[in-house]
Amino acid sequence: MIEKLKKYAMLLVDPPWTKDGPENFTLAVPEAHSTFKRGDSGWANRPPAIVQCPSCISLFTHEFANDYIDCPTCQFELPPEEFAELQLEALLCPNCERELDHGIRHPGMLDVPEWASCTDCQYHWEYLHDYENGTH
Repeated sequence: MIEKLKKYAMLLVDPPWTKDGPENFTLAVPEAHSTFKRGDSGWANRPPAIVQCPSCISLFTHEFANDYIDCPTCQFELPPEEFAELQLEALLCPNCERELDHGIRHPGMLDVPEWASCTDCQYHWEYLHDYENGTH
């Protein structure tokens, strides 16, 4: 009887949902946890993009979002703020170099990706913007 009382007293003093570790009980909702381990935000930190040149139709990598866009094949150039004019083929993970899943949440407002995620290394990128103030 004393052993049972000790066991129940320990549950009150140190409940299982307060312990750390994967084997322990938790009241947390699994869907509320982010599975992404590292990432970036903001257009300046956009992952490298593979785009198609509108002039010669070759594919090339545009590494940094704020750099001039220039095709190495035909010398086509475009300022970085006109990125949306190009055909985006893929975004590449800066950690493992795999192709990222990406998308646009507000298609009527933006023509560029607003998020990108790597299903392999769990990298995630978000394009931060503020629609209430009219800034992107």
